[in-house]
Amino acid sequence: TGPTEPAYTAGFRCVLALEATAPAPPIQNPQPAQAALPIPAPSGMARALFNGRDLTGWHIRYASRHRRNAWKVENGELKNDVFAGEGGADLESDEKFWNFNLHYEYKVARDSRTSISMRSIHWLKIHGDFVTGQLSEASDGAIGGRKAPDVYASDRSGGWNTADVTMYEQSLSVTLNGKKIHDAVDVSALPRGFTAEAWSPGRAGPITLNGWTAWVGEASSVRISAQVSFRNITVQTLPGEPKPVVAPGIFTTIFNGKDLTGWDGDPKYWSVREGAITAESPPNGRVPRNTFLIWKDGTLTDFELRLSYKITAGNSGIQYRSRVSDPAAWVVLGYQYEMDATKRDTNGALYEEGGQRKGLGGNPGGLMMANVGEKVRMTPDDQKQILGALKGAQFHAGTWNDLVITARGNHITHQLNGVTTIDVTDEDARASAASGVLALQLHGGSPQKVQFKDIRLKPLPKAP
Repeated sequence: TGPTEPAYTAGFRCVLALEATAPAPPIQNPQPAQAALPIPAPSGMARALFNGRDLTGWHIRYASRHRRNAWKVENGELKNDVFAGEGGADLESDEKFWNFNLHYEYKVARDSRTSISMRSIHWLKIHGDFVTGQLSEASDGAIGGRKAPDVYASDRSGGWNTADVTMYEQSLSVTLNGKKIHDAVDVSALPRGFTAEAWSPGRAGPITLNGWTAWVGEASSVRISAQVSFRNITVQTLPGEPKPVVAPGIFTTIFNGKDLTGWDGDPKYWSVREGAITAESPPNGRVPRNTFLIWKDGTLTDFELRLSYKITAGNSGIQYRSRVSDPAAWVVLGYQYEMDATKRDTNGALYEEGGQRKGLGGNPGGLMMANVGEKVRMTPDDQKQILGALKGAQFHAGTWNDLVITARGNHITHQLNGVTTIDVTDEDARASAASGVLALQLHGGSPQKVQFKDIRLKPLPKAP
């Protein structure tokens, strides 16, 4: 099977499927545009994002044996011809963008439905509805989950359309065929039909040409084609850096992908390489003791944390609801998501750094609260009860792995690559932790190397 589909893509498919059978919704009274921010001068000249010859600068995402990749280049056009029921794949730019002007031309077949998305979370609908030309939230040019175009501006003959998009901070403006269809629309809030699972409005993202088809229900005969062509795709970057948008129930990116702003650790070991936080032993040297990179901008109580990691040597972990025992030496103790390059079956276990629970043997170095595959209850009197077994997850050696940590009240779960690895209820009031810091570990010894990226945090409502 192919890789796990991201929540935002699944959200697109859900909304698209609903539109296939439902009549076009009436135009709602749109929210007024936000006070337009002054757009600064571009950082440089517009440049081609598609060279008109091949897919240089683009890659296929989430293609699998279940979906046919139909993207091809013909006569200077980027074409996707996926018919109903064939599946299809998304085409994504290698480069990510924050503030930008985007220009593109597109032509869509009658009744085909697809979209172009920005920052992975904002999408403009591309619908072959030019025969009826009905203005609605399902129209060509609508902002997915937000609003209809202000006017219907698509070419009524089914020919080429010219779109100019300005994405600046949390404001989106679109001109289609010379007519303004969206003017400084505030896109910071969660759109309708979208789950908060992958919503992160404070990070840069790629330009994605969605090339899939969808259908309604397993038994439904209603199908959608995705026949679309693009040409003359250019981008012009605008000044500005991603800014976290913190809101309950919404993911916030807490690592900017460029430097260690917002984090604190020993600079001898911690750096940013290739867009990832990187920790590594010095050449021909050893790390004398476990050391940590501590997130400085808050503490964790009830939360969901998502990130990707790659460990190629040694041992590491993610500390959460933890305590800093020695700030000068960056020493952190507490709950830890365990990861190891060689002991692959331990990835996703729950370790307690510096744990002192007598029921687990009390080891000053730490102890394993739950091995991978265990559902555990830590009793009020410090005993471990194994309540059941879970399916083990597959660790991807030498490449990126996706993890999820969820803590709400005294209930903790870990996931690795979409599979739950541990499920723990910690009723030991003396040793449990309801809140604390977030930190990344570089283990003592040699050699060690681990990388972290795409770090997103979502506060959860306090458990009853």
